[in-house]
Amino acid sequence: MSADHDTVMTRQKIMHAGNFSCLAAAFQLHRRIGSFVMRSYIPAILIVMLSWVGFWINKNSDPARVSLGVITVLAMTTLAATSRQISVSYLKALDVWYAVCLFLVFAALVEYAFINVFVRGEKKKPEQPATTDTVYCTLMNTYVVNARIDIPA
Repeated sequence: MSADHDTVMTRQKIMHAGNFSCLAAAFQLHRRIGSFVMRSYIPAILIVMLSWVGFWINKNSDPARVSLGVITVLAMTTLAATSRQISVSYLKALDVWYAVCLFLVFAALVEYAFINVFVRGEKKKPEQPATTDTVYCTLMNTYVVNARIDIPA
């Protein structure tokens, strides 16, 4: 620290017991946060944005969506666990930031689960009842069995 930012002054303090002099000091501390932001906040933002890429992947691409979701959850958990430089017993703003980021990444994974259930429900929709019968195909001179024939009512 330079002497420009530090100030030391003497004061006279008048108390009931008498007049006393005291020494007071004021310090201005500055923190460079560039390295901290580059190691903590920007990677977390990029991981959350990467988890959102899953919203643009085809809903039928199960392996791609699952692997993207699991990898982003694991990456966010690893980032939160390894960034704790000083262990304290109280909650810090960085812990809240990581918790919110982990919630967003996990919510993207849960969204995939809902979409997967929805797609499976679409595939199981009952089809219209159809009449099956044996039909003679004149082009190939063969019989076709269990062909779907829609008979208008």
